[in-house]
Amino acid sequence: MAEVIETLVACFCENDIYMSGLFTIDTKKFTIRHLEKFSGIRTHTLRTWEQRYDLLSPQRSETNYRMYSIKEAKKILNIALLNKNGHKISFLSTLTDAEIENRIHQFTNDYNKIEVAIIDLIIKMYSMNAEGFEKVLEHCRRTWNIDIMLKEIIYPFLIKTELLWHGNRLSEEHFAIPVIRKNIILGIENAGDALNKDQYVLLFLSNQNQFDLALLYTHYLLKQNGTQVLYMGNDVSVDNIRVVLTQKKVDFLFTYFPQKNHFPLNQLTTLINECSPASKLIITTYPGTVAIPPLHNLSHMSFDEALAFLTQ
Repeated sequence: MAEVIETLVACFCENDIYMSGLFTIDTKKFTIRHLEKFSGIRTHTLRTWEQRYDLLSPQRSETNYRMYSIKEAKKILNIALLNKNGHKISFLSTLTDAEIENRIHQFTNDYNKIEVAIIDLIIKMYSMNAEGFEKVLEHCRRTWNIDIMLKEIIYPFLIKTELLWHGNRLSEEHFAIPVIRKNIILGIENAGDALNKDQYVLLFLSNQNQFDLALLYTHYLLKQNGTQVLYMGNDVSVDNIRVVLTQKKVDFLFTYFPQKNHFPLNQLTTLINECSPASKLIITTYPGTVAIPPLHNLSHMSFDEALAFLTQ
């Protein structure tokens, strides 16, 4: 019962952790929910590893739930990857951190090397090692083509750290974001100019404070697919869209909303019906945050569903 209560507290209080300063450069503490998101290992399993094999020694917050250091986060990510490759936890628990690290760097196949690169990016960012973060990406560019780098390394990294959506406004995120943007833009440029589809997609964000990484990634996939893109970026108003729709043929409009959103959807759908009734508005939201009302010419999808739909 105590573990269930702790899971609920960690889940509900996660935002408070960010705001209260527990998740800062100095202390660098993570909840067990962070470790689950980074590693893909369920919290129940992580607790079992911790209690049965003494893998971790978390501190306790003032509200008495587990908090893990950046060193412990790195250890659990490495152990999770080795476990996926057939190593038993009972064996891994006997190894030193250096021995675990050595086994991680013995991987030779691309799948595991890609997983190691994602781990390195997570740890380098939260350690505020900007130079190291950029060097990991430079190594990835030399090792794989830009498509593999964006789809199999950067995209999963953005999902795990939530930078695809909104991030947590941490200082270290601001070191990582420009480097990520640069690489996605490089992918857009390398996608070429060969357009083989008579389809236009308008990409926009309504909030000037939103991260545009998901929008840039969408631009990259659409261009790679041969779709014509009208990229408006963020801080876009209904009036801005009105100007475009009166002058351009637009098949789809795509945007995503943050946790708190006050964009006048009714005004936008009315505008679309008046100026471009054949256009369809596609909206995605951070899971479980924003309720989208049913409106004409509007489809609410998950981000992956929207990408699949727009690139079909």
